[in-house]
Amino acid sequence: MLVSMKKRLIHIFQQIAKNDFIWSILKPFAKTFHGLYLKRLNLEYTQKILGFQNIFPDLTVRMGPFKSMKYPKFEAVCSTILPKLIGTYEMELANIIEEIKTKNYECIIDIGCAEGYYAVGFAMTTSNAQIIAYDIDPDARELCLEMAKLNLVEDKIIIKDGIDENLLIAEVQGKRALVLSDCEGFETELFTKKSIPALKNCDLLIETHDFYNINISKNLTELLAETHIVRSILSTDDIQKAKLYNAPFINKYNLEDKLMLFAEKRPNIMTWLYCESKKINAI
Repeated sequence: MLVSMKKRLIHIFQQIAKNDFIWSILKPFAKTFHGLYLKRLNLEYTQKILGFQNIFPDLTVRMGPFKSMKYPKFEAVCSTILPKLIGTYEMELANIIEEIKTKNYECIIDIGCAEGYYAVGFAMTTSNAQIIAYDIDPDARELCLEMAKLNLVEDKIIIKDGIDENLLIAEVQGKRALVLSDCEGFETELFTKKSIPALKNCDLLIETHDFYNINISKNLTELLAETHIVRSILSTDDIQKAKLYNAPFINKYNLEDKLMLFAEKRPNIMTWLYCESKKINAI
């Protein structure tokens, strides 16, 4: 009966919304109530996330490529904290990260470093590389510095704010470097016909944001094809992570809880381009 009533109400509101005059009156109220609804959902989600904090009493990453890395706060910038602390964050890249850790880079440039998951992680797990971490968010830079100090690698990390293609060219000039990029569509401004020649000795790991422009992955793959061997890696849907990912200390939880624990909240299936220098790999 309740389901039938709900369907009738939805039908009534759909008919009302088709009337331009009535909709012009109701639209501001609809926006307000929808906004309140979203805020409530976000509050409930945050409260549930905080409920899992007891799994990580010392805020130490439990598994994965950066196991034992410590977080200064139960907080991540522009991403979810739980999969980072579990160690399953971007697990689709696990094999590539292990490859990276064995390569003798002079520097690793992390563009869009957020709180420092990769910057601090690679500072801890690579021996010689200088880490240069970029982020335009001052809160991210502050948290990255805190995390570097907590993990005793602040002497290996330089933290900067903005970067463009010219600064990128200057950073990699004459160096064997790795460039990590997760910068919300700005990758199209960094990896260009102008900058690619300077990056020919570098390996690149670029998260592309095709939901901003569906051609980003395609265009970058074509642009890099002459100088790099390009591999494309797709992200795993959060529901599949809940069903497939395994962590011994998580196994006691049900699927709904696992969805929250493993979820990375991406807007769609994402693509990473792992681009290895043809010149260096040919030697």
